[in-house]
Amino acid sequence: LFVRLAIDRLTEAATAYSATQFFTSRTTIGKSMEQQLKKDFKERLSSNVYSFQLRTVSLPNEFESAIQETEVMRQDLQVAEAEQNATKVSLETQLIQAQKRTKVRANKGEAEAAAVLLANKADIEQYVAMQHKSADSYGNVLRELGSSEGSMLEYMQARVLRDHPADKTVVGMSMRALTTNVGG
Repeated sequence: LFVRLAIDRLTEAATAYSATQFFTSRTTIGKSMEQQLKKDFKERLSSNVYSFQLRTVSLPNEFESAIQETEVMRQDLQVAEAEQNATKVSLETQLIQAQKRTKVRANKGEAEAAAVLLANKADIEQYVAMQHKSADSYGNVLRELGSSEGSMLEYMQARVLRDHPADKTVVGMSMRALTTNVGG
């Protein structure tokens, strides 16, 4: 009676699982069968099952080989997925690094442009200030010369000749200017 009940219950429990599950989840299935046996023996036969172990599962050789091949393929797939994930993470990291480098270069370019603008602004302000001072100075000279434009032009020519390097200066004079200065 005990053996018959055990065989019936184990056969019935076995139908709840696929052959693949017997290959991959033998421990879990064994625990489930043990719980069912303990329950049935206690309720129907007033006895206890102290231990149950699902030791061997007989599967046809072709099926067992197919299951093993499936497991190998599943593991290969997991390895490929892990490699794919690693590659994805690596490429995402490279993308983030490239974006950061681009930002740094853009910031550096903007800083250089701002520096050039500031330098240009300072040069322009300095040039404008110098031109104002020169204009004021020439205005004072013109007043000292009695507001004579001809005298002012002569003064400016003399300044140009004086301030320009002698080795880079070529002077052309008309005969009239020479005779005017010699005779006068």
